[in-house]
Amino acid sequence: MEQAPRLWSRAEPAGAGAPRTQARLYERWRKRAAGGVTIFFSSHVLSEVEGLCDRVAILRQGRLVTNQPLDELRAAAGRAVRILWSPDSIPDQAPPGLEELHREGRLWRGLLTGPVQPLVDWLRPLDYWDLVIEEPDLDSLFLRYYVDDGAGVSG
Repeated sequence: MEQAPRLWSRAEPAGAGAPRTQARLYERWRKRAAGGVTIFFSSHVLSEVEGLCDRVAILRQGRLVTNQPLDELRAAAGRAVRILWSPDSIPDQAPPGLEELHREGRLWRGLLTGPVQPLVDWLRPLDYWDLVIEEPDLDSLFLRYYVDDGAGVSG
């Protein structure tokens, strides 16, 4: 007979005290998780969640809006892109795959929702000074579930 996973929890682990105490607590959790124990905790400190968890559940107004591995959540969200153009080479057209494009003079910011290669190919003949492509942090992912839906953003 298969044994159900054990569950151990603590709410708001950031309130655990001094940084040294928190580090010991996190290490203990990692050892238990490596041993097959399910660790469940609630925290509003998303950098802490990002550093400790491999699966994330997000609640909005008391309802579960997502429950999935952090890697899948990131993959579905796309990548943040920043392009800094050289002063004389700002193109007229938008890059392929870039959504939510914000043009602020030479600095363009957007969300890449597809593969990176078409963007890199498009950029190859152009003159730009900097390119940053990064996964969104958990704060950004979380806020997407709290986008104003006409009723106002609420927590």
